[in-house]
Amino acid sequence: YEALDKSGVSALMASLWQKSTLKTNADEMENKFSRLGASIRINAGDEYINVFLQSPKTNLKEAVNLLKEVMLEPRFDEKEFELEKKKQVDAITQSLTNASAIADKVYKKRLYGPSHVMGNPVLGSSETLNTISLNDVKAFYASLNGSMMSVAVSGAITQAECLNQLAFLKAFKPGTVLKAD
Repeated sequence: YEALDKSGVSALMASLWQKSTLKTNADEMENKFSRLGASIRINAGDEYINVFLQSPKTNLKEAVNLLKEVMLEPRFDEKEFELEKKKQVDAITQSLTNASAIADKVYKKRLYGPSHVMGNPVLGSSETLNTISLNDVKAFYASLNGSMMSVAVSGAITQAECLNQLAFLKAFKPGTVLKAD
């Protein structure tokens, strides 16, 4: 979980994580996935960070190699950080006029209380986002480990093929902290 005073850091980290890597900038990465007919999406939920990869089976190996690069070698670029932070603040502002979002916010506050991380929106608040730095995002990424991860796969792929393709996930061993520079 994220600290209360850094509420929103997981969502910010998730949106940045799928952008650029140490080897590939965001535009190139998007183009590489697109040429493969594949896509990646990373988002933060109340309790989990979800990583989704869609790819035709014919391009799965190449798409998984890109996923590996994204997951293990994120760049966490300063310009992308500022842009994603602004987008997140804008999304929070928009949610203030959405009845469903307001009801969800009130429900969580009542259920968990204001001093519990689950009582706060995943996106955080304008106030907490203003305190989050790029170093906070990197530190949150570095705190991720294998015990926080589960993988679900569906499609025309055997278990053996799947395990072979996703062998790189062994880098996420329980208790092993990932490093982001």
